[in-house]
Amino acid sequence: MPAGVEVTQVTPGGPADRAGLEAANATSVVAGQEVPTGGDVITAVNGKSVTTSEELQSVIGAMKPGDTASLTISRDGSEHTVQVTLGTRPS
Repeated sequence: MPAGVEVTQVTPGGPADRAGLEAANATSVVAGQEVPTGGDVITAVNGKSVTTSEELQSVIGAMKPGDTASLTISRDGSEHTVQVTLGTRPS
């Protein structure tokens, strides 16, 4: 698995869904912990590498609804770039 942030959930009709992101569809046990597998892994946002969910949240958090983020993702061993228009985060 590449270094990055696994997409674990995609809300139907939400920004990630409209961008075509795919959520994990399986799990594996790694070092005794169950981890999601089989979905997209976000490796960069607007060219900035992200390896943890905290880094991803920091980069996205600095943006505002309506901004477009360029996500570099790994899917099935291939690298892709998708554009996501940020929405308002549900409370």
